[in-house]
Amino acid sequence: RILSLSGVPLGILSMSGSVVCLVGFEDLVLCVMQTPGPQSPEPALEFALYGISAKERLAAGRLPLSPGSSLRWVGFSAEAMPLAFDSHGVLRALPLSGSGAPLLGSSAGQWLPVAECEDKGRRLWPVCAEKGALRCFEVTKDGDEPPIGSYGTKLKEISYRLPLGTVADGLESVLRQKLLSAQHSFVVEHDMLPAARGKASRENLGLRKARGGDDRPLLKLFESLAKMNELEQALEVVRCYLVVPGTSDQKQLQLLTDASKVAANAQREALQSKIDELHTEMKMRLEQKQASPENSGAADGAENEDEDEDEDEEEDDEAEDEDEDE
Repeated sequence: RILSLSGVPLGILSMSGSVVCLVGFEDLVLCVMQTPGPQSPEPALEFALYGISAKERLAAGRLPLSPGSSLRWVGFSAEAMPLAFDSHGVLRALPLSGSGAPLLGSSAGQWLPVAECEDKGRRLWPVCAEKGALRCFEVTKDGDEPPIGSYGTKLKEISYRLPLGTVADGLESVLRQKLLSAQHSFVVEHDMLPAARGKASRENLGLRKARGGDDRPLLKLFESLAKMNELEQALEVVRCYLVVPGTSDQKQLQLLTDASKVAANAQREALQSKIDELHTEMKMRLEQKQASPENSGAADGAENEDEDEDEDEEEDDEAEDEDEDE
């Protein structure tokens, strides 16, 4: 049963299995339950994420856990991202935007490992998460709980880090920031944050977009790879992270122009040539799209509407002239 703060019924749900835990954040409710069927030695869990006002299920599926582990903690970050922490110290996040970095959070419902604690996090008691870090109270012995009245104690921060391997160190920070930025943009645009914080977040989001948003770190990474003569990786950064679906054609053309300038400044003529080829191909596709019959039909329709408006105006003028003559 879902009720308002004053006790007014809002909805009733029948869950597929026994409920393990329930957590909420503003308009969101995350429910974790046991998977129906015979119980196995290791827990088999499912989750469902609901938007209460719209009365819709936003995501659902299996809740992944590390082999041989159990669920220790579930909550939301301050940016409305669902989080799950297992007994092996692995923190997983459920991005809501579905538009983070390519291959990361490709759709709502995909959990991603974002942190792994040392010693399985046995002495860490999760409290909250904000700005790309899980904040925990550190107890003195395994299995202990924080003592009553311990609020205000300095918390230990476990920073998020995507498990991409040491070869992707430079790219990891960029992808992590892109993922978090996509989540932040999504919850701000859909008013999922508390009113006071949502206003400040909206202003910060506008400033970030005005400064180039998440593209500047990617261009910096591209520049670094070009200077190190890692030309294949630099080109892949352009293809995989700058020219991506969901970005406007004009913006992609501008990013390719910027990347070409960076390659020219680094004196990487071969890299610059390949980027210029991408720019030319994209510009040709854009011109073909604008010249397609559908767009032409839309333009003709607009012209016909203008002609009809002109005819209507002429008829109105004639009617006024007749009235004056009478």
